[in-house]
Amino acid sequence: MQTVAKPWDARYFQILFQCTFLTYGIGWLGWNAEWFHFALYTGTALFTQWLFDSVFERSIQPVFGRNSFLLKGGLSALISALSLCLLLKTNYWQICVLASFISIAGKFLFRANGRHIFNPSALGIVAVIYFTGEAWLSPAQWGSNTLIFFMVATLGTIVITRVQKLDVCFAFLITFLGAMYIRQVVYLNWPMDHFWQTMSTGSLLLFTFFMISDPKQPPIMPLRASPGGQPSVLFPSTSPVLNM
Repeated sequence: MQTVAKPWDARYFQILFQCTFLTYGIGWLGWNAEWFHFALYTGTALFTQWLFDSVFERSIQPVFGRNSFLLKGGLSALISALSLCLLLKTNYWQICVLASFISIAGKFLFRANGRHIFNPSALGIVAVIYFTGEAWLSPAQWGSNTLIFFMVATLGTIVITRVQKLDVCFAFLITFLGAMYIRQVVYLNWPMDHFWQTMSTGSLLLFTFFMISDPKQPPIMPLRASPGGQPSVLFPSTSPVLNM
Protein backbone atom coordinates (compact mmCIF):
# COMPACT_ATOMS: atom_id res chain seq x y z
CA MET A 1 0.00 0.00 0.00
CA GLN A 2 1.30 3.43 -0.93
CA THR A 3 1.77 5.96 1.84
CA VAL A 4 0.43 9.50 1.78
CA ALA A 5 3.06 12.07 0.86
CA LYS A 6 4.48 14.08 3.74
CA PRO A 7 4.88 17.88 3.53
CA TRP A 8 8.66 17.49 3.00
CA ASP A 9 8.28 14.82 0.31
CA ALA A 10 11.02 15.40 -2.30
CA ARG A 11 8.47 14.93 -5.07
CA TYR A 12 7.03 18.35 -4.28
CA PHE A 13 10.42 19.85 -5.09
CA GLN A 14 10.64 17.87 -8.31
CA ILE A 15 7.22 19.07 -9.45
CA LEU A 16 8.01 22.68 -8.56
CA PHE A 17 11.32 22.66 -10.39
CA GLN A 18 9.93 20.87 -13.45
CA CYS A 19 7.17 23.49 -13.69
CA THR A 20 9.87 26.14 -13.41
CA PHE A 21 11.82 24.62 -16.31
CA LEU A 22 8.67 24.37 -18.43
CA THR A 23 7.84 28.01 -17.73
CA TYR A 24 11.43 28.98 -18.55
CA GLY A 25 11.29 27.10 -21.83
CA ILE A 26 8.02 28.66 -22.95
CA GLY A 27 8.59 32.17 -21.63
CA TRP A 28 12.33 32.62 -22.18
CA LEU A 29 13.48 30.11 -24.79
CA GLY A 30 10.44 30.57 -27.03
CA TRP A 31 9.09 27.01 -27.05
CA ASN A 32 5.70 26.41 -28.60
CA ALA A 33 3.16 26.24 -25.79
CA GLU A 34 1.54 22.90 -26.67
CA TRP A 35 -1.13 23.20 -23.99
CA PHE A 36 -3.34 20.49 -25.46
CA HIS A 37 -0.47 18.01 -25.43
CA PHE A 38 0.52 19.05 -21.92
CA ALA A 39 -3.05 18.48 -20.76
CA LEU A 40 -3.13 15.03 -22.40
CA TYR A 41 0.16 13.98 -20.81
CA THR A 42 -1.04 15.08 -17.39
CA GLY A 43 -4.63 13.89 -17.61
CA THR A 44 -3.72 10.46 -19.02
CA ALA A 45 -0.98 9.93 -16.44
CA LEU A 46 -3.23 10.79 -13.50
CA PHE A 47 -6.16 8.76 -14.83
CA THR A 48 -3.94 5.72 -15.49
CA GLN A 49 -2.44 6.02 -12.01
CA TRP A 50 -5.92 6.19 -10.45
CA LEU A 51 -7.11 3.23 -12.55
CA PHE A 52 -4.22 0.93 -11.64
CA ASP A 53 -4.25 2.06 -8.01
CA SER A 54 -7.93 1.11 -7.82
CA VAL A 55 -7.32 -2.25 -9.48
CA PHE A 56 -4.32 -3.21 -7.35
CA GLU A 57 -5.89 -1.93 -4.11
CA ARG A 58 -9.19 -3.66 -5.06
CA SER A 59 -11.20 -0.56 -4.23
CA ILE A 60 -12.07 2.70 -5.91
CA GLN A 61 -9.44 5.21 -4.82
CA PRO A 62 -10.68 8.62 -3.66
CA VAL A 63 -9.77 11.57 -5.83
CA PHE A 64 -10.05 14.19 -3.11
CA GLY A 65 -9.49 14.23 0.62
CA ARG A 66 -6.71 13.15 2.95
CA ASN A 67 -6.51 9.69 1.36
CA SER A 68 -6.59 10.94 -2.21
CA PHE A 69 -4.54 8.95 -4.71
CA LEU A 70 -3.07 12.31 -5.73
CA LEU A 71 -1.14 12.38 -2.45
CA LYS A 72 0.22 8.88 -3.04
CA GLY A 73 1.16 7.62 -6.48
CA GLY A 74 -0.42 10.65 -8.08
CA LEU A 75 2.63 12.76 -7.30
CA SER A 76 4.94 10.34 -9.12
CA ALA A 77 2.50 10.22 -12.05
CA LEU A 78 2.57 14.01 -12.24
CA ILE A 79 6.39 13.97 -12.30
CA SER A 80 6.30 11.49 -15.18
CA ALA A 81 3.79 13.65 -17.06
CA LEU A 82 5.92 16.78 -16.60
CA SER A 83 8.96 14.85 -17.83
CA LEU A 84 7.05 14.02 -21.01
CA CYS A 85 6.03 17.67 -21.38
CA LEU A 86 9.67 18.73 -21.13
CA LEU A 87 11.29 16.08 -23.30
CA LEU A 88 8.95 14.39 -25.78
CA LYS A 89 7.83 15.98 -29.05
CA THR A 90 5.14 14.75 -31.43
CA ASN A 91 2.53 16.08 -33.83
CA TYR A 92 -0.17 13.61 -32.82
CA TRP A 93 -2.31 13.73 -29.70
CA GLN A 94 -2.73 9.94 -29.80
CA ILE A 95 1.00 9.51 -29.18
CA CYS A 96 0.77 11.81 -26.16
CA VAL A 97 -1.89 9.55 -24.68
CA LEU A 98 0.05 6.38 -25.56
CA ALA A 99 3.34 7.62 -24.10
CA SER A 100 1.68 8.72 -20.88
CA PHE A 101 -0.26 5.46 -20.53
CA ILE A 102 2.83 3.29 -21.10
CA SER A 103 4.81 5.36 -18.61
CA ILE A 104 2.36 4.80 -15.76
CA ALA A 105 1.14 1.31 -16.67
CA GLY A 106 4.75 0.11 -16.86
CA LYS A 107 5.17 0.87 -13.15
CA PHE A 108 2.52 -1.70 -12.30
CA LEU A 109 3.16 -4.29 -15.01
CA PHE A 110 6.97 -4.52 -14.82
CA ARG A 111 7.93 -4.90 -11.17
CA ALA A 112 10.42 -6.78 -9.00
CA ASN A 113 10.36 -6.86 -5.21
CA GLY A 114 7.72 -4.16 -5.10
CA ARG A 115 9.73 -1.73 -7.23
CA HIS A 116 9.24 -0.92 -10.90
CA ILE A 117 12.01 -2.09 -13.20
CA PHE A 118 11.99 0.69 -15.79
CA ASN A 119 12.01 4.41 -15.31
CA PRO A 120 8.37 5.32 -16.09
CA SER A 121 8.68 8.30 -18.43
CA ALA A 122 11.84 6.92 -20.07
CA LEU A 123 9.95 3.72 -20.89
CA GLY A 124 7.10 5.71 -22.44
CA ILE A 125 9.49 7.87 -24.46
CA VAL A 126 11.49 4.92 -25.81
CA ALA A 127 8.33 2.97 -26.66
CA VAL A 128 6.67 5.67 -28.75
CA ILE A 129 9.91 6.74 -30.47
CA TYR A 130 10.79 3.22 -31.59
CA PHE A 131 7.36 1.76 -32.26
CA THR A 132 5.55 4.72 -33.83
CA GLY A 133 8.30 6.68 -35.56
CA GLU A 134 6.23 9.82 -34.98
CA ALA A 135 7.87 11.10 -31.79
CA TRP A 136 11.29 12.50 -31.04
CA LEU A 137 13.50 14.27 -28.52
CA SER A 138 14.76 17.79 -29.15
CA PRO A 139 17.90 18.39 -27.06
CA ALA A 140 18.66 21.58 -28.99
CA GLN A 141 15.53 23.23 -27.58
CA TRP A 142 17.53 24.14 -24.47
CA GLY A 143 20.13 26.09 -26.44
CA SER A 144 23.68 26.56 -25.23
CA ASN A 145 22.95 29.06 -22.48
CA THR A 146 25.00 28.25 -19.38
CA LEU A 147 22.16 29.58 -17.21
CA ILE A 148 19.99 26.51 -17.81
CA PHE A 149 23.00 24.25 -17.20
CA PHE A 150 23.67 25.66 -13.76
CA MET A 151 19.98 25.99 -12.90
CA VAL A 152 19.24 22.34 -13.65
CA ALA A 153 22.40 21.15 -11.89
CA THR A 154 21.76 23.26 -8.79
CA LEU A 155 18.07 22.52 -8.38
CA GLY A 156 18.66 18.90 -9.32
CA THR A 157 21.23 18.54 -6.58
CA ILE A 158 18.64 19.71 -4.08
CA VAL A 159 16.21 17.02 -5.24
CA ILE A 160 18.61 14.08 -5.34
CA THR A 161 20.04 15.07 -1.97
CA ARG A 162 16.59 14.93 -0.43
CA VAL A 163 15.82 11.53 -1.96
CA GLN A 164 19.36 10.30 -1.20
CA LYS A 165 20.01 9.06 -4.75
CA LEU A 166 23.20 11.00 -5.46
CA ASP A 167 25.09 7.75 -6.12
CA VAL A 168 22.58 6.64 -8.75
CA CYS A 169 22.70 9.94 -10.62
CA PHE A 170 26.48 10.07 -10.73
CA ALA A 171 26.70 6.38 -11.68
CA PHE A 172 24.43 7.09 -14.64
CA LEU A 173 26.34 10.24 -15.67
CA ILE A 174 29.74 8.52 -15.53
CA THR A 175 28.49 5.53 -17.51
CA PHE A 176 26.75 7.70 -20.09
CA LEU A 177 29.80 9.95 -20.43
CA GLY A 178 32.03 6.94 -21.04
CA ALA A 179 29.66 5.38 -23.57
CA MET A 180 29.26 8.63 -25.51
CA TYR A 181 33.01 9.27 -25.51
CA ILE A 182 33.70 5.82 -26.95
CA ARG A 183 30.98 6.20 -29.57
CA GLN A 184 31.57 9.79 -30.68
CA VAL A 185 35.29 10.41 -30.15
CA VAL A 186 36.86 6.96 -30.41
CA TYR A 187 34.57 5.16 -32.86
CA LEU A 188 33.15 8.00 -35.01
CA ASN A 189 36.20 10.26 -34.58
CA TRP A 190 34.03 13.31 -33.96
CA PRO A 191 35.66 16.43 -32.44
CA MET A 192 35.60 16.94 -28.68
CA ASP A 193 33.42 20.02 -29.11
CA HIS A 194 30.56 17.83 -30.27
CA PHE A 195 31.07 15.49 -27.33
CA TRP A 196 30.97 18.30 -24.77
CA GLN A 197 27.92 19.79 -26.43
CA THR A 198 26.15 16.45 -26.09
CA MET A 199 27.08 16.14 -22.44
CA SER A 200 25.92 19.66 -21.54
CA THR A 201 22.44 19.45 -23.03
CA GLY A 202 19.56 20.37 -20.77
CA SER A 203 17.69 17.17 -21.65
CA LEU A 204 20.48 14.98 -20.27
CA LEU A 205 20.74 16.95 -17.05
CA LEU A 206 16.98 17.02 -16.66
CA PHE A 207 16.79 13.26 -17.00
CA THR A 208 19.70 12.69 -14.63
CA PHE A 209 18.49 14.89 -11.81
CA PHE A 210 14.72 14.75 -12.13
CA MET A 211 13.78 11.39 -13.65
CA ILE A 212 16.07 8.64 -12.34
CA SER A 213 15.87 10.05 -8.80
CA ASP A 214 12.46 8.39 -8.34
CA PRO A 215 12.77 6.59 -4.96
CA LYS A 216 10.61 3.70 -6.20
CA GLN A 217 12.85 2.85 -9.14
CA PRO A 218 16.62 2.93 -8.41
CA PRO A 219 18.40 0.13 -6.50
CA ILE A 220 18.22 0.21 -2.72
CA MET A 221 21.81 -0.85 -2.00
CA PRO A 222 24.57 1.67 -2.89
CA LEU A 223 26.78 -1.12 -4.28
CA ARG A 224 24.10 -2.01 -6.80
CA ALA A 225 23.96 1.59 -7.95
CA SER A 226 27.30 1.22 -9.73
CA PRO A 227 27.36 1.68 -13.53
CA GLY A 228 27.23 -2.08 -14.04
CA GLY A 229 24.15 -2.38 -11.87
CA GLN A 230 21.91 0.03 -13.74
CA PRO A 231 20.17 -1.94 -16.51
CA SER A 232 16.79 -0.56 -15.48
CA VAL A 233 18.08 2.99 -15.84
CA LEU A 234 20.47 2.70 -18.74
CA PHE A 235 18.36 0.66 -21.10
CA PRO A 236 15.31 2.89 -21.31
CA SER A 237 17.15 6.15 -20.94
CA THR A 238 20.22 6.20 -23.12
CA SER A 239 18.77 4.71 -26.28
CA PRO A 240 16.84 7.77 -27.50
CA VAL A 241 19.64 10.13 -26.47
CA LEU A 242 22.42 8.37 -28.35
CA ASN A 243 21.28 9.96 -31.59
CA MET A 244 21.95 13.48 -30.33
